[in-house]
Amino acid sequence: MQAFTRSVIQAGLFPTMWFLLLALMPGSASASLIQIDTDTNFKSVYLSENPSSSTVTVALVVLAGEVDAEGPEGLSHYLEHLMFWHADNAGGRSLHARGGNAWVNGIVSSYFNQSERVDLPDMLEFIARLYTPPDLAKDFMIRERSVVAREYDLRVSENPDRRVHAEVLRDLYNDHPVSRSVIGTPESINSLTIESAIDFHRRFYHPENSVLFISGDISHDDAVKAVNEHLDELKSGNLHAAQWRNLDVGNSHDKTTEFIDDQVNYERLLYKSLSHFPESMSEVKSWYARRMLNYVIDSALEGGVARPLRMDNFILRSFSIEMYSLLSGTLEFTLHAEPDKGVSLPQATKAIKDSLLEIAASGIPEKTLERVRKRMLQTQQRNIDDQFNNYRRMALQLSEGISPVAGDKHIEHIKSVTLADVNQLLDVLANPTRRSIAHIKPSEGGK
Repeated sequence: MQAFTRSVIQAGLFPTMWFLLLALMPGSASASLIQIDTDTNFKSVYLSENPSSSTVTVALVVLAGEVDAEGPEGLSHYLEHLMFWHADNAGGRSLHARGGNAWVNGIVSSYFNQSERVDLPDMLEFIARLYTPPDLAKDFMIRERSVVAREYDLRVSENPDRRVHAEVLRDLYNDHPVSRSVIGTPESINSLTIESAIDFHRRFYHPENSVLFISGDISHDDAVKAVNEHLDELKSGNLHAAQWRNLDVGNSHDKTTEFIDDQVNYERLLYKSLSHFPESMSEVKSWYARRMLNYVIDSALEGGVARPLRMDNFILRSFSIEMYSLLSGTLEFTLHAEPDKGVSLPQATKAIKDSLLEIAASGIPEKTLERVRKRMLQTQQRNIDDQFNNYRRMALQLSEGISPVAGDKHIEHIKSVTLADVNQLLDVLANPTRRSIAHIKPSEGGK
């Protein structure tokens, strides 16, 4: 593994790409994720013990991202670049022998290092330095904008789906801050200033606004001792209230937009919707219910869309589904699809809408839910002690505004989801408050 790599995760697209990034972390088993008490000012500290691991991982999740920025887009990502270089100079020297990375997803910003146990003090020093303003040569910080711009070239300029998604996201959320682009545009990136990055750091980079994660070959007592020894003098700062989660995105909306691009060589569509889940359902309950619903809809089981849309009726030749909750009480649903041969984009879109309505009217069968629950429990019980799985779940729950669920409670929540919970979510998903659809077509002179 290289000493470190870099990645940026676009809000609304982060789960798929995020998993690729987090796969850099090894997974093995010993003890499940637990919250530990320390003498520090962190919002919370989590530990995943694994005596069989040859390494220790120290990760930090700062509860702020592009959604909290103002002005040109891409600021939180630019700051992530600066802070990684700044913090990597722990102890006055760069430690390129350890593995490290940083990522942003629009909602949170995270940094992690991985190395042998002997490097734990250096990795904790890395964390401490994240709370000091970037202390780098001015010309270096200005040049770093070009590195961010090259990431745009890599991830966006040759990716029409990414560009379309950004447009649809803005339309769906009515230009709500959650739709800000993490990576920005070449123009916005080049207009970012060092002063604005430092101001963002001053506002949000505080222990009280951060969650610390430690995993690997370290015991509970040793972890507490190390954290207290190296990080107890960090000043608390302020917990960010994330008021944006409660902002209204407007009234009902249903729009279909056609996009034509020279880089597109076949027709496809992007279906995104926003629904309000029942007020009686808590954020945590909804988080687990929508995980189950995602499994169901994405399956060929009764209640899924594979058979009515692809396997039986040949309407779609492929599709992928994702669900998140970024705003309080809302369910964001995304479906990427390619119509089958001879099926037009309007026909495919109508079939998707009709299929969701029909499934909601019938409801998810009990046997389907229990089959999915059994599969989820088998997977989670197998992975509950996995460092990678724990960090991924922790970071994803934090991104969706939920305190990480640790240990056996994670399994208990999966067991507690009822058929009524899942069908309530399905009903609001099939009858969204807002919907934005993209029909993506190749140009006549395209590829």
